[in-house]
Amino acid sequence: MKPWVKLAVPTLATALLLIPTGVASASAATPTSPAPPTAAASPTPPTPDQVAFARTVAQFASTHTPPVVNSTDPATYVQQNVAAYEYLKVLPVQALYGQYGCAVSFSAASMQVGGDGVNRATADRVVSCPAGVDTSLISPNVLPRADAHVAAPSQSTMAVITPQNWVNTCSNTLSSGVHCIGQETTTSEHDFKYTWYGSGTITGHVRAGTAGIGQPCANGTFLGNSADHTIGYGSSIIEVVWPNYSSTFSNSFYPPSPGALRTRWCASM
Repeated sequence: MKPWVKLAVPTLATALLLIPTGVASASAATPTSPAPPTAAASPTPPTPDQVAFARTVAQFASTHTPPVVNSTDPATYVQQNVAAYEYLKVLPVQALYGQYGCAVSFSAASMQVGGDGVNRATADRVVSCPAGVDTSLISPNVLPRADAHVAAPSQSTMAVITPQNWVNTCSNTLSSGVHCIGQETTTSEHDFKYTWYGSGTITGHVRAGTAGIGQPCANGTFLGNSADHTIGYGSSIIEVVWPNYSSTFSNSFYPPSPGALRTRWCASM
């Protein structure tokens, strides 16, 4: 695994240059907009509903193996993406996040043709979590939360691939939002997340890609788009894909199409 490094993290002043004038979909972001929370508070003890969600996750983990999409053979890679799509269609996303008290307002699986012509499995999610709960740490770990005291499947019967090594890196606040890119090194799952920390709401979508050349941080090859979503303070749009090449990725946030780029961030995983 390559150590990750952050690339092209623009300052807030630079990020503001990326905001087109007259973007009606985004509320006005001012210097007094709320800042991201800094306290890493522990999640509160699970409620009965969250324990029920944890049981659902445990049952799913005992019978479903997370997809591995990492073949260098084109035909095999296509087959792996088809298997990933079938997995995403049955993944209990509401329970996966709900066991931590998070609300999932949108979840969909799809196949999208990338800029290289490859048809990839993708997942599009909108999630809002309590303060102190990091959605980036939930997605690749399809396991019941430990403090729910739900009996997880034994290692002998558990379908989850181990070990799971999750690498996650996030930008500084760019124009009242934060970009994160995560990589599950065993299965090659990549999560591209944008979280809004401005006042009011913002509407747009996440574009996942490799990092292009010619700029410190360019879009690069298209990997997947979420739909357009409207989110409030602290809510996240997450786009999940499985790239089969490159170690450097771009995470861009766009107002509804057609719309000019709002912010972009790149990282090498």
